[in-house]
Amino acid sequence: MEIIRTVISSYSELIKSNPIVAGLAGMYGMTVLLFVFKSIPMRILAFLKRQFTTTLLINNTSMGSNMESFNNFLRWFEKSKWTKFSRTLSLNGGWYEYGPKGEDGTVVGIGDGQHFCFYKGRPIWIFRRRLENTQSHHQINYEISITMLGRNRKIIEDMIEEFRYRRRPDKVGVFVFDTEWKRIGEVRKRDLKTVIIDPEVKAQIIAKIDKWLGSAEWHYDRGFAYKLTMLLHGIPGSGKTSLIKAIAGHYQKNLCLIHLASMSDILLRNALASVPDNSIIALEDFDDVDSIHARSGMGKNPYEGVTVPNKSEGLKLARPGDISVSASGVSISSKKAGPSEEGAEGKKESFFGITMSGMLNALDGLLSLDGTIIFMTTNRPEIFDPALMRKGRINETFNLGALRSPQVHEYIELMYPDLSYDRTIQFADIAGCNLEGHYKDNVGDPEKFIDILPKAQPQLSLITSEKS
Repeated sequence: MEIIRTVISSYSELIKSNPIVAGLAGMYGMTVLLFVFKSIPMRILAFLKRQFTTTLLINNTSMGSNMESFNNFLRWFEKSKWTKFSRTLSLNGGWYEYGPKGEDGTVVGIGDGQHFCFYKGRPIWIFRRRLENTQSHHQINYEISITMLGRNRKIIEDMIEEFRYRRRPDKVGVFVFDTEWKRIGEVRKRDLKTVIIDPEVKAQIIAKIDKWLGSAEWHYDRGFAYKLTMLLHGIPGSGKTSLIKAIAGHYQKNLCLIHLASMSDILLRNALASVPDNSIIALEDFDDVDSIHARSGMGKNPYEGVTVPNKSEGLKLARPGDISVSASGVSISSKKAGPSEEGAEGKKESFFGITMSGMLNALDGLLSLDGTIIFMTTNRPEIFDPALMRKGRINETFNLGALRSPQVHEYIELMYPDLSYDRTIQFADIAGCNLEGHYKDNVGDPEKFIDILPKAQPQLSLITSEKS
């Protein structure tokens, strides 16, 4: 206190002796005080705001329920009576199917800036802003902050319940991977009984999945990776994709699609490391990737070909004639010199895209894929490298071939449950897609549909008679 009196006394003496210097010193002192204490009112205001308001933040920075909840809020607010007071609007396109009438996904919502409304008697301030420097390169991202006066979270939670995304029980979410997983839409669930394949094969697949779903602890206790990889092969149109979609719906799971021809080792690793929860992965037509085909000269030993490169070969510069560009990417063809090359095809190594080691690591290497079901589909299982087909990498293999006569009869009875027809007809084997095509062409004429289906040729018996 004595120090303050001394300072004031000294300043008074300075004013009397040199008023100009005293004025400058006073201005300097006031400037310092204002600079030091200028943020105090804002800090006090921010503190009071935090203590007496509740804020909810939502954004559209990722596909899936996050994006859908963001759009649902815009729709919810647009239907309220307060939207007519907003002077800044935005048009938000979407690919979702909203409502039972199947309206398109276009949403007219609030624009950037401040908006105001009341909810259950409480004032609500809504502020929408554009987010900068987000990881998504394919869309503009926004954030909406919803601030309510009061500390009662229950009111905010009630509001969330009114607009939050709810998964439709009759739909299967479909995701694809680009540089990140994106929800591209939903497909209607399909009953397993409508997928006509060999009933024994269908029963085996379902039994395998049911057993696997209940064996998590068994796998963990023994140190095994808790994943299930199944290969479905068969002629084109045999129902592989339809079966996978039906299984996803049957087990209430999302469907994640990966097209290996457009992937690299790093992208595949990132895709498998970030698979959305509760999903089935489908690697369709993965035979498009040349690097996982059987290597020339390999036998049936599943470990053959998994070797360490010969150090003596060193690095070789590819010649211009060795480089080719195709729809599957850029590849380098190289042939080992020597007589053993005679009659052998040139070995291709992927310059871009998936490599054999990348595929093997994806299936049973560095990534555990814990709790994941993977379906791989192909029309040509015989071309794959035995190392890829090893037990443990692919747990089960199922052949979905052409439909035989009993399955054709099952299909007819499914589509025409009240139809009376000759059930002794023996139909020829037919691809599922062709059977479905014939049905759609003759949906209103069951007799013509049955008549147009190929019939099995009668078996001819050779009868030899002995001459007496």
